[in-house]
Amino acid sequence: MRICLLSDKYPPDLGGLAVSVQRLADGLQQAGHAVCVIAPDVTLPPGQLRHIVAENLTIDRFGAARREDDTRVDWFERVARRHSEAPFDVVVGYYLVGAGFVATYVGRYLGVPVVVSARGNDLERAVFAPARGGGVLWALQQADAVTAVSLYLRFAFVTLGREEHIFPAFILDDWGKEQRGLRLYQWVAEFGEQFPRGEIFGFEQDGAETQCFLRALELYAKYPLYVYTDRKQPVAAGTLVEAILLPDATVRESVRGRRPLAQRPLSHARVSWWRVPPSLILFDVTLSSVIGTQ
Repeated sequence: MRICLLSDKYPPDLGGLAVSVQRLADGLQQAGHAVCVIAPDVTLPPGQLRHIVAENLTIDRFGAARREDDTRVDWFERVARRHSEAPFDVVVGYYLVGAGFVATYVGRYLGVPVVVSARGNDLERAVFAPARGGGVLWALQQADAVTAVSLYLRFAFVTLGREEHIFPAFILDDWGKEQRGLRLYQWVAEFGEQFPRGEIFGFEQDGAETQCFLRALELYAKYPLYVYTDRKQPVAAGTLVEAILLPDATVRESVRGRRPLAQRPLSHARVSWWRVPPSLILFDVTLSSVIGTQ
């Protein structure tokens, strides 16, 4: 697969973004993909290009213009030119503000699938900046897939009978004391049968508020696990997780493994655990899914 990877920073630039995108480029290249990194360089004069070629890895650093919009125009044109020489299968924007917007715009122009990656400040701060917020939101809406540097987990209880999923906010025990956070899962495991009239307050899968007694729960059921890209996302926006992949350099293919040692609720989640080669990362799975839908 030919992957065009856009980033605002790349080594020798300093910072976590530069290091992270280099790690991604190296990992994709080692997995057998042909990667072309295109990134601006403030140390080069505007219009100047530094071209580096390695096995399955090409790095284009071009001089950034004084005006941000001029830099984005040059970025767009360089991606389009590279695509005309050897078509890309996917364009990836690593950071929504600059790279994500350009990746989405040029991907839509070329008819190539687009993946954008949210890194943190682009959602927490830049989205509220008048000059940048519109581009960030547009990239999120128009991209074929969105990845994130952080994921947030929610664990649900299962009700008896219909097996509905209940996301707990807190539990009120028989003494009127509240149990909150991850501690409440351990409390239910230890005392749920002793105090069936304990009340659980939380949310249903559609986000509606709910309340029920502990006796309405299947206390021995595994916890359905949902993942979110933002801790402020509503309950209904979660994605159900069925498997967790653990990178393991000792295996050459995916191997189902034992549940690792962990505390509740993760130790009791309704998921399968797999040991996979480090090259088989979630990002590869995402790209394959996007390509397959075109």
